[in-house]
Amino acid sequence: MQKDGIQPSLVTMSVLLRACAGLSLLKKGKELHCFVLRRAHDLDMVVRTALIDMYAKAGSLMSAKRIFERIQKNNLVSCNAMLTGLAVHGQGREAIALFHDMCNSGLKPDSITFTALLTACRSMELITEGWEYFDSMESTYGVTPTVENYACMVDLLARCGYLDEAMDFIKRSPFKPAASLWGALLTGCTIHGNLTLAEVAARKLFKLEPYNSANYLQMVSLYEHEQMFDEAESLKYAMKARALNTRPGWSWIQIEQSIHVFEVEGKPHPDTAEIYDELIRMVFQIRKAGYVPDTNCIVYDVPEEDKEKLLLNHTEKLAITYGLIHSDASRVPIRVIKNTRMCNDCHEVAKHISALCGRQIIIRDADRFHHFVDGKCSCNDCW
Repeated sequence: MQKDGIQPSLVTMSVLLRACAGLSLLKKGKELHCFVLRRAHDLDMVVRTALIDMYAKAGSLMSAKRIFERIQKNNLVSCNAMLTGLAVHGQGREAIALFHDMCNSGLKPDSITFTALLTACRSMELITEGWEYFDSMESTYGVTPTVENYACMVDLLARCGYLDEAMDFIKRSPFKPAASLWGALLTGCTIHGNLTLAEVAARKLFKLEPYNSANYLQMVSLYEHEQMFDEAESLKYAMKARALNTRPGWSWIQIEQSIHVFEVEGKPHPDTAEIYDELIRMVFQIRKAGYVPDTNCIVYDVPEEDKEKLLLNHTEKLAITYGLIHSDASRVPIRVIKNTRMCNDCHEVAKHISALCGRQIIIRDADRFHHFVDGKCSCNDCW
């Protein structure tokens, strides 16, 4: 557009900002923000809301807060964007406080508001509060729960270990059981190792979403963890028959203008040797500080020493290490994006490395953001 002499409108810029949000492209989002500021003295609410959404989903919650706080009179859309940002960053109490502030200011919440609010409750395992907010939707606020709201409640119950209650909740749902409901249950079953209910959820999902590889991969992981390798191989065969992607995990990090991707069983990174040397060095150091490898996620029947070596292949560890090698020693956070839920071992390693190197590490996994600072994570080990 610019090459043709066409100046993008604010609407165009808001669309581009939302694209950056979906891809967690913080640097590109900042460039667009600067571009808008140079060309518009007063940003409209559409662009301001898009900026809140972009900064929150790209991992810079403080920037999102600053923009939100500078708006003289927020509307429902901007409040929902900020609520969603707080929720995915695990700031449950702050999200709840914002919800009450917006209601007290006269804004009427909608189903999107409650999706964010229930997600915030899930991030902190606030079961009681989650039930109260869900029950109040119609009775207090006149909002009819959507299937997304029901899925949030299933997710909250399942992740907190209330799997039977989650199953009963699905059965009582007024909706024809949707993929989002069964997907939330399957994730909870995978986390807590409930094979029986996982198979029930998976069978439903295989019919509802026959080409969604994530459902198959969760069951493959669970079968392998239970040493049911024949069942796992059978699912892998079914995936290949449907031409589904069988690569379960990847992580990426942006250094300057380049995106560096690390894949499970993917093409090795050009700097693989240097990355492993530095990772092994850091693991040696953090073991002195109390780190103990958690090999429960390694399903192969190999000696414990070999399992510990396999842990080094996890993509977020490689991305973090690459970021530490190729970024300066300033306080700029290491930002990593991954497509699956962090395992316990990678979570512990990230905590220890943040303390060892004195760097903030921000990881966006499939569920939420993790902010690692001085050996602690913002999720309080609840994810």
